[in-house]
Amino acid sequence: LPNPTASFTLRTSMKPTNRYTLQMSSIDSQRGKLLVLGGTGFLGQTVAKRALLEGYSVTCLSRRGSPPENGNGSIAKIDYRTGDARDKETISSILNEGGYSGIIHCVGLLLDNSSGLGQFNILASGSGSVPDKESTYDTITRLTAFNAMDAAIEYAERNKIGKMPFYFTSAAEAGWPD
Repeated sequence: LPNPTASFTLRTSMKPTNRYTLQMSSIDSQRGKLLVLGGTGFLGQTVAKRALLEGYSVTCLSRRGSPPENGNGSIAKIDYRTGDARDKETISSILNEGGYSGIIHCVGLLLDNSSGLGQFNILASGSGSVPDKESTYDTITRLTAFNAMDAAIEYAERNKIGKMPFYFTSAAEAGWPD
């Protein structure tokens, strides 16, 4: 969220391959509150801290709820909430507090039990996340994204704010049979 037009480099292995530009003017033009789903995870922590630096108020929703132990002073300014984004009402209840100008979805599952590789997720996860036995790519990554999009649309319609910016991030899929 560094500015209305942020650049990043897509890396494959360790070699830079392509340069992309993201248009972020819809959130950047109005500072306000951002809801970061998965805000205690590897990516979510970084997104939340950067949003603070850019002047946003940040609420993070995650199963853990509490900030990471290795955090610094900036995490004290983040409103951490414990909850499950698989439950749309959990997301909606936070948005209904008002003042939100965007949602950033940082929930992801690299390896699930249906792939046969679930026990290795603790090694693949940058934050050491351990999924429950019912966690699959569909329930963790897709369902939470759909719930957040539905909640964002309802929030925008109810508050007559036009469109609610929604940003989706996804981890690499691994171990899928098809």
